[in-house]
Amino acid sequence: EEALCKAVELLADRAPADPAVGVEVDLMLACLLLDRGRHQEAVNVFRQYHEKDRADPLFNFLLGLAVFLTDEAPEEAAALFEAVGKPAGWFRGLRSDAKVAEKLKAFRAADGPPPVQPYVACLEKLLDFGIPSLAFTFLDQTGAMPAAALASEPLALVDARASYMDRDYAGAPPPR
Repeated sequence: EEALCKAVELLADRAPADPAVGVEVDLMLACLLLDRGRHQEAVNVFRQYHEKDRADPLFNFLLGLAVFLTDEAPEEAAALFEAVGKPAGWFRGLRSDAKVAEKLKAFRAADGPPPVQPYVACLEKLLDFGIPSLAFTFLDQTGAMPAAALASEPLALVDARASYMDRDYAGAPPPR
């Protein structure tokens, strides 16, 4: 945590050559805070990014996870998780979370099950950050994905990788 805080300070003093580096460091630190139970601090960071780009799947996912862990707004968390699977164009003209939630509700039945790949990318980012426990939280506790999606190969591989990182070798599937 200390090293990430120092990196945030350094990046605040001077703009990085690649702005994505600053975002990555901020998100990594906020994920670490989330993992350590400092939910509201993480919510604040994720909400700043989410408000800049409501269509970004990672921002929706991370804010959804943080809100879920605060246990204060389950409907908001569910809408954020559902929004992860929507393409950027779907958000055109939606300037508030309330408008996004309205559209999600209106089109839920017609849209069908969410695509798995955007969630896999978000979960892999958590694993890249070295925080498999947050991946397990999403997979095992949120109820955001239908059972068929959870049983799909891409999510099963993420679960296996998270188990391996967590040194839960019994939780990882046996070799073929």
